Amino acid sequence: MFDRLDGDRMFWSDGQSESVDAIILATGYRPSLGYLRELGALDEHGAPIHVGGISSTHVGLVYVGLEFQRSYASNTLRGVMQDARAVIGPLVAWIRDAPAAIGLPAPVPTPSRSRIAALERGDSRSGADS
Repeated sequence: MFDRLDGDRMFWSDGQSESVDAIILATGYRPSLGYLRELGALDEHGAPIHVGGISSTHVGLVYVGLEFQRSYASNTLRGVMQDARAVIGPLVAWIRDAPAAIGLPAPVPTPSRSRIAALERGDSRSGADS
């Protein structure tokens, strides 16, 4: 399991990091989503805030297999496939950096640490994000 995320970087417990496009977490038959609470992705009862499996709080966050996600069968092996098909388009668009193509707001770019340091030094050319 990773220790933390910073922008598109995932940090492992050994200190190494890597750039990631997507993270897939499987919670099993009993959803355990408490780790999303501090992100504001859960309601007051601990349930994901979503519409049809697409997070209403975080672009690029989707759910599959939640009880009554899209139908009575959503949390069953029989129903999860339809839910997966419904969220894959928005997820792929996000990964391809095209959220506007499916009607989602564009993400606000986050400058890299090197860019922030360069701006703090007053150097508007070095450390530019590519």
